[in-house]
Amino acid sequence: MVYSFRLKDLGKWGWVLGFVFVMCGAFRLARYNLGARTGPHDGFEGLPIPAAASLLVTYTLFSFEMWGELKYVRLLIAMTLVTSGLMVSTIPFEDKPKSWRSRKDKLKFLYLFVGAIAVLVDMSMTAFPLILGYIAYGLVLEIIDTISSGGSFDHPIRLPRRKRHVEHTEPWQ
Repeated sequence: MVYSFRLKDLGKWGWVLGFVFVMCGAFRLARYNLGARTGPHDGFEGLPIPAAASLLVTYTLFSFEMWGELKYVRLLIAMTLVTSGLMVSTIPFEDKPKSWRSRKDKLKFLYLFVGAIAVLVDMSMTAFPLILGYIAYGLVLEIIDTISSGGSFDHPIRLPRRKRHVEHTEPWQ
């Protein structure tokens, strides 16, 4: 959708940009399938593909609602490149809430409920800021975690901040 609205106007660079996004999504999917866990997990490693695609699509809707056309092509290009990089990153992003027990899950339910109501009222104006907020929240948590752990931003590949449950079984079992 984004390609047909604006990226095709960029010629071969628009095609390359769209290809990079699709290849990063394919890489993320392959990494997920190779590292699939059967036990419980705590969030996503890298930005989920639906969140990345939704950000670009909802920006298109938001832009048409605000200005009547797809404006700020450089912002769209930057968002495409950033979301592509975030999909293949190891930055952890939040998962859906699992229960009503923890305060964190209650806040997730509240965010989802308020977001659903906002989208029902005016999807073209609210979906983009909500998805942008989800992505910004994951990035802010990663920055805070990196700073508080005394880490640096020098190394491009880091282990996720959350400890994940991984079942270790012998190959013959």
